[in-house]
Amino acid sequence: MKYAGIINDEGRAIGRSGMGAIMGSKKLKAIAIHGINRVQIADSAIGKQLLKEDADAKRKDLLKTLTPFLFTLYGTNCYLDMGMALGDTPGYYFTRNEFFADKLTGKTLREEYPVLDYGCWGCTMRCGKTTIIEHEGKEIKVDGPEYESVSAFGPLLGVFDSKTVILSNHMCNVCGFDTISGGVSIAFLIWAQPSPLTELIQIVSNLLIRLGSPAARLFVSPLPLPESALALANVSLASMTVCPMTVFSALKS
Repeated sequence: MKYAGIINDEGRAIGRSGMGAIMGSKKLKAIAIHGINRVQIADSAIGKQLLKEDADAKRKDLLKTLTPFLFTLYGTNCYLDMGMALGDTPGYYFTRNEFFADKLTGKTLREEYPVLDYGCWGCTMRCGKTTIIEHEGKEIKVDGPEYESVSAFGPLLGVFDSKTVILSNHMCNVCGFDTISGGVSIAFLIWAQPSPLTELIQIVSNLLIRLGSPAARLFVSPLPLPESALALANVSLASMTVCPMTVFSALKS
């Protein structure tokens, strides 16, 4: 997977840019770091001054005062409805910016599912969340989901079922690839309808050739397409209710 991420602690990811793919190409499974010494600040006086200036700035800015509280309570997904109001959160493959944001906010997820809090070492904000869901008779602990993952598998696809979004995020964590790139790729497939999948492959092939990518040779001869992928190509754009889990199944077959 070209946009594989580096996964840490089951669901914390160094996403985008394919750093995990680079590790895989070098057959590097993991990086472990161990140390016992404290990291020293070169000039402790400057460090204290910067902390004081930051605290003073927060007291003068209401948004900066409320943001840490919202992140602690709802995680990064506290921004979903605010992002929509600001025109910053995309929907339906970047064609709309108004959608049912309240169905997927951090507040809504906290009301619908058990949500546990955690934080990175030394951080007092503790914006990390673990969402517990039931799927196929089993209890699953899902890291997050973070705002970017909810946005990518929710409004960007036109999907507003919270469990579907959470499971899509979880599958990305398990498979080790970036949620943003994954969501955008699926959103593009939906947006490209009703063009047949063969035509879509040709479009991608032409683009790769223009970019001089060696991957273009994969598309030179016609490829046999699985029935599940062909079924995916016939999805109606008007419905905009493609389940990401179905897309993953099609791409795996």
